[in-house]
Amino acid sequence: MAPVQAGSRGTVRGGVSSKVAWGLALAGALGVALWAGARSSRPAEAPPAVTHRAVPAGPARREPRGFVGVAVSESVEIRAPFEGRLEQLTVRPGDAVAAGAELGRLDPRPVQQETAMAEARLAAAEAEVSRLELETREAGETLARYLRSPAGAFSEQELATARHQEQSARIRLTAAQAQVRERRALLAQSRQRLEEATLRAPGAGKVVERRVDPGGWVASGALLLRLLREGPVQVRFAIPEEALGEVRVGSPVWVELPSLGRTVKGHVREVAPEVDAASRMVFAQAAFEAQGEVEGLVVGTAARVLPHGAQAR
Repeated sequence: MAPVQAGSRGTVRGGVSSKVAWGLALAGALGVALWAGARSSRPAEAPPAVTHRAVPAGPARREPRGFVGVAVSESVEIRAPFEGRLEQLTVRPGDAVAAGAELGRLDPRPVQQETAMAEARLAAAEAEVSRLELETREAGETLARYLRSPAGAFSEQELATARHQEQSARIRLTAAQAQVRERRALLAQSRQRLEEATLRAPGAGKVVERRVDPGGWVASGALLLRLLREGPVQVRFAIPEEALGEVRVGSPVWVELPSLGRTVKGHVREVAPEVDAASRMVFAQAAFEAQGEVEGLVVGTAARVLPHGAQAR
């Protein structure tokens, strides 16, 4: 046998090494495939059992209910005292007014005419009373003379007629006096309407709303102006229809005031008697127990009202 060359030996060794490496790789891949197949053929393990702690039955705990509100001052509505033309309105929103200040006026001429007629009717009724007083006095004197006369001086018929005339005069006088009282009451009512034609502020405050302009015709009771009185600040809030049972007049409440960063005590001052048809809410108002705790609270800022039994956050 011929001897193997050095270069040929290196070539043989390199081929053997490559064959060994490929064999090992193939064996590894085959082993992974067999392991994966065996794992997939095994049944899936059941998930561990989960145990639950029994919870006793009972009513669900409700979070404290809060009612959205806003800080307000007591408002006053200025309404038309009677039907007529609004002659002038001298204030606008934002104007400060003093108690008794003139705000506007309705045309007084129709009421002035009404007052003049009432005065004339009263004068006529009083004149009628004066006439009947004289008539009643004369009828009484005639009857007295008949009664003082000697027996037989006048017939029974004449005596009966005198009595009837005296009684009739008294009845007519009583009716006339009643008519005078009625005419005086009508005159007083007319004079009151004439005075009400001039609109005045019932107290010091600020104009926050003006509904109409001068020159137009207004119905009796129409809203003309709204004023905010100078005085303690309160909170106006809305109660959902289903929560009406939680709030009553006089009920204590907590009032959260984010602008001041505090929660203060108060009580429900008033609750509207009806549900607002549009919002299905009932509007209420709460007053603070101590006004010193809300010093600096600006009218119009947000607030939240909670029933006193709820824990304020």
